[in-house]
Amino acid sequence: MELSPEIIGAAIAAVPALLAPWISSSLQRRGLARKAREVEVIEKRVQVIERLLNLDKHLSEEEKNTLQAELADIVQDIVVERVRERTAAGTDVGILPRWNQYLLLYEQPNLKASVYRGFYWFFLAIGIVGAFSISALSYETADPDMPFAIIGALFYVVIGLFFRKAAMRQQESAQAQAKEKQDARTHPKEE
Repeated sequence: MELSPEIIGAAIAAVPALLAPWISSSLQRRGLARKAREVEVIEKRVQVIERLLNLDKHLSEEEKNTLQAELADIVQDIVVERVRERTAAGTDVGILPRWNQYLLLYEQPNLKASVYRGFYWFFLAIGIVGAFSISALSYETADPDMPFAIIGALFYVVIGLFFRKAAMRQQESAQAQAKEKQDARTHPKEE
């Protein structure tokens, strides 16, 4: 049984859509693991310095000042990380022009959203190029398969729109997390 070239082409073009969930989950796991390692390193640094500061009797004034400077460095690292998180998730989409919003022409909050944006552009381009090809071919000849070709082009545009929705969901999630972190810092829970 021989497959037609259209079916083979459609299957090859659908591979990114089929691989997207796997890529997304692997990127998410990698990001979480990196964040956990960073937190562990900071916690270990703080523990070591606190232990040394508890040995107050055996430390000279110079050593105490060095440890205090190290603690200040850790605090600075944490502050820089918070600022980086706030600015990465802080793109206010509402102030951008409509075309920038529709085509996602702004910095994405994470790699996962950037991958979704890339798939969106890919499938949107396939759909638009397919629609123009169909119109150019239908101008020359009357093809009985024209409705199926139009449905195929629309199918790729719809797949692209689903990826756009996923990228926008990532943006909204990052903004909500940044807002929660900021609220937690400004209004700490009382215990």
